[in-house]
Amino acid sequence: MGRRLMATVGVIVAMAAAPVGASPLDDNAWRQIAIHLAASASDARDGRYEDALTKCNAAKSYAASYDQDALIGGRIEICFGLAAIFRKDRSAACAAYARALPLLTRAEPGDAQLDLDKAKRSHRELGC
Repeated sequence: MGRRLMATVGVIVAMAAAPVGASPLDDNAWRQIAIHLAASASDARDGRYEDALTKCNAAKSYAASYDQDALIGGRIEICFGLAAIFRKDRSAACAAYARALPLLTRAEPGDAQLDLDKAKRSHRELGC
């Protein structure tokens, strides 16, 4: 009985995590996510690390209501990586860049190449 209940709970949780009626990112969604990411980078550079993380999380939450996009996912992970670098948290930065690399590798090469190069360089420079 316990296994069946756990399996049922697992299915319900998985269903709740999947966005219902997700749609592809439109121009407005791209702009909104870009605004969050740019503001996060500015906050991180200015030493407002918690604000930077809040904006990375806002971009992630906003993107979650749309179809998954590897380029956006990679850029959001870079956002977390930059915030971690500025607050001198090497392990969090390494983890964020490690999550970004496979996403950016799956994205359209022309769109993601600069981001992929940046993520690889940062990952390498951090000594991850």
